[in-house]
Amino acid sequence: MLYEYHCHECGENFEIKATLEQKEKKDSEIFFCPVCKSKNIEQVIKSVNCSTGGSAKKSGCCPHGGCGCF
Repeated sequence: MLYEYHCHECGENFEIKATLEQKEKKDSEIFFCPVCKSKNIEQVIKSVNCSTGGSAKKSGCCPHGGCGCF
């Protein structure tokens, strides 16, 4: 899978291709900033818009009051 990360040292946003097992172990060979080599990185979680096929609000948010269905 492809995961997006943010480096707290240099501010770079980047992607890391890794298996779930590598991600859970935070494999030190791949989980670092490609620009400054820092390991002070954090995964970026993006919101996802959803559509219920019905009367979703004009803002793109789901009719349940939040921006995302689960």
